[in-house]
Amino acid sequence: MNCSTKLILVSVLISFVGCQTTPKGPVQKAGTGGFVSRGDLEHFDGHWKLPQNYKQETSFSDMSMNVFFDNVTLKEASEAKNQRSLDISENQKRSSEIYLETMMGKIRRFDIKMFVSDAKAAAQRDELADIGEISYKRKKAIDLDYSLSANMVLGGESYFHNNGKTTNTYKVTITFSVTDIATKSLVGSSFAVDGQSQREYVRSIVTGKYLAGYSSDDEALAIKEAIFDAMKKAMKEFAEQFPVSGKITRISEFDSKIMGWEKGSADGLSGDTQVCLWYDDQGAGIPIAYGNCQPAEDDSTVNIYKWNDSDPKYRAFIERVQQPGWLAQNNGRLYATSLGLPYPKEWDSL
Repeated sequence: MNCSTKLILVSVLISFVGCQTTPKGPVQKAGTGGFVSRGDLEHFDGHWKLPQNYKQETSFSDMSMNVFFDNVTLKEASEAKNQRSLDISENQKRSSEIYLETMMGKIRRFDIKMFVSDAKAAAQRDELADIGEISYKRKKAIDLDYSLSANMVLGGESYFHNNGKTTNTYKVTITFSVTDIATKSLVGSSFAVDGQSQREYVRSIVTGKYLAGYSSDDEALAIKEAIFDAMKKAMKEFAEQFPVSGKITRISEFDSKIMGWEKGSADGLSGDTQVCLWYDDQGAGIPIAYGNCQPAEDDSTVNIYKWNDSDPKYRAFIERVQQPGWLAQNNGRLYATSLGLPYPKEWDSL
């Protein structure tokens, strides 16, 4: 049976400025593949590795972002006997664009600077803002160092069952890539994430009209759920390519497992964030501990719960780190890097 779909291609340009319910760890949110929990790290007994991109420039910098949507097109597809493409309205398309942009705006790892080049899209935004669908601030455009482009393909199909019921499957694929504007070179690697949601309705096989259960509001919610599903998976990739790195600013003399970190919730951290503590040995990164952070707005307290002390050489070094005054005597060459970034809690209320 051939699967038929009607696809909506939404091109997005996003530009960057670089400047558990148990002691094992936090509850893993559904769909967040790759989420790193305390339990994952406490039970880890393999070879210690530094986080991906732990020392790249973007990991230490704030990342400001300008966003605009453009080039919305439709692509037709063929029909099958008991399956046909979904007819997604223009309003649903625009709402999905705004919803994606709003989700991106809630990722505190990125500082959103919005602008819209299409007057019709701006009018639609104002209309939705008036009814409370979205609120945002207009901000001035600024010089850009990085650009993140995202193509969103939104579509779906209806499958007609023999019992008269119809299953609508809404699907989305979002592809991201980051480039350096000055050099036009790729930063990191491009990636794609998929999301989907389903609804069951009663629909006429002859006319295709919905007989019961369907509403445009419910379809809009189903489309949002598909985008949400994809974006939760995107958070894993964002966390790997753009982790949060920063200096350890202090070590408690009362308890050397308690440390201060120069990054906070403004950088996208939450109480679910695990970190890798590492030492800069004349340019070589040495992982020495795992911990979790308790973030304030602009800084955090890191609580170490596992040391990399199985090797006697590492154990001896860690004992020196724990001595009062060591950080100042070694020019503050101790850092922490985030291991995964849970999706923003604000997404649950969008």
